[in-house]
Amino acid sequence: MEHEGGPRRLITLFVYLNTLPELPENGGCTEFPLVSAGGLAVRPRCGAALLFCNVLPDGSPDARVSHRACPVPPGHFKFGANIWINDVTMQMHVVAGAGCTSPLPPRP
Repeated sequence: MEHEGGPRRLITLFVYLNTLPELPENGGCTEFPLVSAGGLAVRPRCGAALLFCNVLPDGSPDARVSHRACPVPPGHFKFGANIWINDVTMQMHVVAGAGCTSPLPPRP
């Protein structure tokens, strides 16, 4: 299977590693402007996580989950971890980009 432009992200899990207080202008939040009429802003809370599917049932990208990290004001820090489920392993993506057919070296 060929993957033009790299692996396709199917599912995203984003875990917040610290808590931010309520800040002006959604400071530090993760915003999803297309989720609902007014959008959705999630404030970081330690141990909380966002889980969402990046594709529609037909496999095409789901624009509704386009998101952004709002700027964090000076004096605050936001820590998080992304876990992505892709349609190919990153190893196979690298192998395909190098023009190889196998992730393993040929046997002597």
